[in-house]
Amino acid sequence: MEIRTRAETSDWVYGRRFIQSFCQWGDLLVPEQMSHNFDNFLGEELELFVGVDEVEKKWAVDRSSYGINGVFVKNYQWFAWRRRKNLKCLGWIVHKFVNAKGNLCPGCIDFTSEYSEKIDWLSLFRMWCEISPLQLGLLHYYRETKPYFISPNAKFEEPDISLGAKLKPDVSNAGWAMYYGDEFAEKVDAAKITTAGFPIEKIGNGYLVRITENIEDVNDFAAFTKRREEHRKLFPQGFFVVDRPLL
Repeated sequence: MEIRTRAETSDWVYGRRFIQSFCQWGDLLVPEQMSHNFDNFLGEELELFVGVDEVEKKWAVDRSSYGINGVFVKNYQWFAWRRRKNLKCLGWIVHKFVNAKGNLCPGCIDFTSEYSEKIDWLSLFRMWCEISPLQLGLLHYYRETKPYFISPNAKFEEPDISLGAKLKPDVSNAGWAMYYGDEFAEKVDAAKITTAGFPIEKIGNGYLVRITENIEDVNDFAAFTKRREEHRKLFPQGFFVVDRPLL
């Protein structure tokens, strides 16, 4: 799951709702460890998760404060979490920030987990879409594990799907479920998508669109790919960065 948003994710009101979203399935997805670096859960970076309220002190720690063109801005450290037990998972959030050129970079959340049919992944994704307005959102079931989730040298054959650069998000190709918000929602023809038989729902400022009804349909990758190509044709040319289907 991956999202891009211009919302104030640094606000603990957002943070509380976000962390609570993992608590809907007992302890299956509840974080075990927290850090400010997704690649370092050791030493001073490491803190054990003991409850939702205790996350606040780790959620949005001020990293730098300065003035740009007369405007005072604050940038925050990343927040990362993981589980080392079943279900193994890793995630991190980069709060929106102003870069050295004074450009506002949207917030980014990236989350990878082992798959379990005990988790309603669509429900989790929908919660994230409902917490605050999004630019883009992605939920996909990879039949193989992403390289960084195991080790940098892990084999990964299925093409990755991404939301592009933080400063200017885009869509390489559609995942099993996509949320098109902000400027991307303008390119969504809800009536055409509905007529073509794709599940679509209006949430906030955008649309949540699925390629199929069930996320496990990705296991029949040939059929899924065919359906995804039909989905691509319902959007304007150039909407997806890759101008050909990802196999």
